[in-house]
This record gives sequence, C-alpha cells and structure tokens, in this order.
Amino acid sequence: MVLLSGVNAMSSSLDNRVTVKLFGGFSIHPDMRREMFSSDKWHMAQIAWKSQENGLEIVPNDGKEYVGKYLDNPFHTTQELIDIESKIRKQLIFHCPAVDQYPLQFFIFPQVFVR
Repeated sequence: MVLLSGVNAMSSSLDNRVTVKLFGGFSIHPDMRREMFSSDKWHMAQIAWKSQENGLEIVPNDGKEYVGKYLDNPFHTTQELIDIESKIRKQLIFHCPAVDQYPLQFFIFPQVFVR
C-alpha cells in the first residue's frame, strides 16, 4: 500500500514535468536528405520557419530522421490524419520538389519531453 502511494505521488510529480506530443512526418532516407539539403528553397524555408509555428521540422526517432510537424491535438479522426499527411506532403514538395521522386512513407509517433 505504501509503495503504491509512493508511486502515485511520484507519478503526479512527473505529470508536471513530462509532456507528450504526437509527431506526424515522413521518414527521410539518404537520397531524400541530400535533395532537401541541396535545395535553396528548402534552406530559405528553414530560416523562415524558425519564427513560425507552421514550418516543418526534422525530428530524430528510434535511430531515424523524420520531416513533419508536431500535431496540435492528440485526438484526430482518420480523415484529419489523412488531411495532415496531405498538407505536410504538399509543403515538403513545394519547398523541395525533387523529393517527390522518392516514396514518402508517413508516420505518427509520440515524443516525450521532460522539463
């Protein structure tokens, strides 16, 4: 009983310091990465996105890199996720048209942040 109380107390203190966000994005393979980083449009967009919340980010997860966005809401319908994927794909291809030649596989995964 005491151990369970201790776990609950520890859990509630962790709740204040831990944030979980969902990330939606496309996996980046080496050829795609090379195209992105050789694109002037991509570099200009990266600079502009630093001051905006609607830009794409490159995020590592489980030894791989993904390009996409953090989702503002953890609860989405299937149609909303399809729309999110489409918007991210269009934004990526607009800023780096050469990536359209590569198979783009969309992933959604949690990211844990500890303050």
